[in-house]
Amino acid sequence: MSYEQNDMKTKLTPQALFEYANSFTYASEKADRGTLFPTFRQAAKHFRVRLTDIEDAIEDYNGEGYMGAAVGFRCGNGVGYYEKKGDYLVEAYPVEESTTETPIFAAQ
Repeated sequence: MSYEQNDMKTKLTPQALFEYANSFTYASEKADRGTLFPTFRQAAKHFRVRLTDIEDAIEDYNGEGYMGAAVGFRCGNGVGYYEKKGDYLVEAYPVEESTTETPIFAAQ
């Protein structure tokens, strides 16, 4: 079943995944637990789909914001990666437009 064929109450679309992941992160920050992103496993359970459907929805996202799969992490001077796809994170957040103007320098 691809994510387009999901007829559950909460249908998986790239935008729905973005909104779920963003609200998940917002709730963790509001509860003073830091910035936490949902795992592929948590998102798949929420939408009742497979992990590959979550991955496809991330790749198909082209909305106003950023959404990507976090497959690893950095800690101090080292890096690590998640061995299982279910442990990958759905990283999603709105992108704020820059309000500063780029300075224009006149050639002299």
